[in-house]
Amino acid sequence: MTQAVFNALRSPENAHEITSTLRWHQIVQRTPDRVEVRIVWRGDLDPVLAARITAHVTAACPDLRCVCRAVDAVTLSPSGKFKKVIRAFDSR
Repeated sequence: MTQAVFNALRSPENAHEITSTLRWHQIVQRTPDRVEVRIVWRGDLDPVLAARITAHVTAACPDLRCVCRAVDAVTLSPSGKFKKVIRAFDSR
């Protein structure tokens, strides 16, 4: 799933770079079957890119529901570190 998000974010000009339309992205798994991709945009929301992310995740993981959400900032851990993927549910 993480790779599907990364593939959707690749720059059309250079596949080794993330598109320049966003500053940060963070994947939050809300439940075993639901993820949220939080995006801090450099400017206005890019609905085409948001739809591409959702399509890539759905193609890679058909049982996983994906939603993209524009945010002002990504969540940092209590120690102040950035985590690209966060599990926000108890798996027990």
